[in-house]
Amino acid sequence: MDYLASMTKENFAAHGYGSFFILSTMDRYYKPDMTRDEALDLLKLCIKEVQSRFIVNLNAFSVKIIGTDGITVLDNIPGSGTVHKDVPREAIHPELIARA
Repeated sequence: MDYLASMTKENFAAHGYGSFFILSTMDRYYKPDMTRDEALDLLKLCIKEVQSRFIVNLNAFSVKIIGTDGITVLDNIPGSGTVHKDVPREAIHPELIARA
């Protein structure tokens, strides 16, 4: 479902300004028979594209897989963003702390 509440069956989708940068990446690398690991690698590639081409300064991206077994929450994917000095240390992804 998109922001206008219209629904269509698609193999992949992206919304918002970031979609302008990642839909071509998904067009190129998406395969209908991808494994979970291949899909996560594609997601990481999409995150890299968004962060290199768009002004996004996030310290982590949450990942949830929605499937026939329900919703599976995976570990966050660290971003390359910087963290404001007022953000509590426990809210910062450990890999960003290690880079500092």
